[in-house]
Amino acid sequence: MLPSILVLLFAILCPITCRADTEFWNSSEKLKLHIGPNAMTALRTRPRNYIEAGFQQGASARGEIGLHLKGNYGTFQGLEGKPSFTLDFSRFRSSQKVHNDEKVHLNNSLSDPSFMSEALCHELFAKAHLPALNTSHALVELNGHPLGLYVVVQGYGKGFLKEYFAAYGGNLYDSEFRHDITEPLRKSSGRGLDDHSDLAILAKAAQESDAHVRIRSLAAVLNLDQFYSFLALELMVCHFDGYARSINNYWLYHDPGSEKFVFLPYGMDQMFWDPEGSLFPDLQGLVARAVLGTAEGRKDYRVRCKRLFSLFPPLTNRIEELNLKLRPEMAKDGTNALARFDHAVQELRDRVNKRISHLHRHLFAPDPSLLDLKSDEQTLVSNWLWSIEAGTAKMTNSATGLTVLRSRFDNLEKSSVATWEARLLLPKGAYLIVARTASDEPVFRGPNPPAGLKLWGGVDLGAQTVRIGAQHLDLLHPFRIEADQEEVLLQIQLRSSGQPVTFEVSPVIIRRLPD
Repeated sequence: MLPSILVLLFAILCPITCRADTEFWNSSEKLKLHIGPNAMTALRTRPRNYIEAGFQQGASARGEIGLHLKGNYGTFQGLEGKPSFTLDFSRFRSSQKVHNDEKVHLNNSLSDPSFMSEALCHELFAKAHLPALNTSHALVELNGHPLGLYVVVQGYGKGFLKEYFAAYGGNLYDSEFRHDITEPLRKSSGRGLDDHSDLAILAKAAQESDAHVRIRSLAAVLNLDQFYSFLALELMVCHFDGYARSINNYWLYHDPGSEKFVFLPYGMDQMFWDPEGSLFPDLQGLVARAVLGTAEGRKDYRVRCKRLFSLFPPLTNRIEELNLKLRPEMAKDGTNALARFDHAVQELRDRVNKRISHLHRHLFAPDPSLLDLKSDEQTLVSNWLWSIEAGTAKMTNSATGLTVLRSRFDNLEKSSVATWEARLLLPKGAYLIVARTASDEPVFRGPNPPAGLKLWGGVDLGAQTVRIGAQHLDLLHPFRIEADQEEVLLQIQLRSSGQPVTFEVSPVIIRRLPD
């Protein structure tokens, strides 16, 4: 009888066939966890180690499962608070599964008081035809004590792999905390070799120095079409703690059917922060850098972002649907809890709307025309767009006469980073970018000035910084285009460490150097 009850529980909790229409957990049938005294002591001592526990759905039945606490930094809470849990149904009974899944996570959502981020983002990945985890919500009790509303997230395992892959016996890797593919990632399951030789092949392809060879080598061992969508969505939803930006919160599957790797998203509970951030931020993930370090990769990535943009405007309606389901449950926790929830939902609405506007502005700006300069000829760089990577800034572009890029930082509580971007389509040749930068405060002191120039594309010939006093700085960046023509993205990054400061960048000149 127990397996059928578990299937019923999971069908309500996490229906696989329709993520976008996931039903909210019925508050009259709470998910109850039962942990004995000895197991409670063990959890307090070693919260990451599995203990044997029971669970109950409504008045139906209970079954023995594996359980441990989860969470990092600001989200981890012990048993006296509102802990997050991992439930492993097959930990102590190898044949016990729930809807073909062995594991689910109960997240306390302390980092997402709207309780919506995981659902919104996994649904986006699913609608982009990418492997994505099922999510839902549940009211949870621990030993008769109500813990409140939780976000329920399916765990990666064989059940998940069977849903998405015809061949599900490949190596499944968990990146754990901040590990890239060059490291021996923890193998969660799979019948492949245990020596990480498959990861070594992927890493070798990503480290190929020749850009043309690199993208072909990656396509041979990586599902590149899937990776473009994975990378695009990670950056479009501002996943600052994902693979591309932080080499964190991702899983990796080596599909035996294609003999190629597939990246899997994870930990999407803090999305749409810094919603006006660039689609080309600083990257840490080796494969992300390897792909966007090629002209073909940047072009295909931008095209994929434009294609996936249509998934974003409907997010506002989805927020309202989830709000209608979750708000009555939050109201049961009192007016303060409801007020916090309403505030969080409104903040999420605002961030999502800002992100949609920002993405549209960048993705649907006119493509650059070919800039065919003669030797020693120069011109002003125009058609600038701004992004705010962290904190707050007021960005204005005075295009009357000489273009002046002005960035004002007033946030005294934390550091802020803002970027001006311009796309250039250039023929083969050598070039020099010069950006004259001024500030109203003496900030250009020391070895690391709060202004820099970065180029996506071309061959870097060595950027230089020339100080002209403590309030003036010239940014110089020589580079070479080796293809017949190539589009490059020029970025001017400005930073404030928590003090009021205004930067003005003008002029920004590109000059073609003699052959």
